[in-house]
Amino acid sequence: MITPVAELINARNRPFIFATGYGSSGLPPEYRDRPALQKPFQLETLAQVISSAMRSAPV
Repeated sequence: MITPVAELINARNRPFIFATGYGSSGLPPEYRDRPALQKPFQLETLAQVISSAMRSAPV
């Protein structure tokens, strides 16, 4: 399960995204508002999602 890692990153107030083969419904309920890439994905899409997550990150 990824929940302990997500909790740690979230507690440090850092941006993160999920990459999953299950879509958002496969995410822990408390993190379904986070960006999620559906596998397989293109590198360009990954770059866009990372850029977006970094822009919306608290300073």
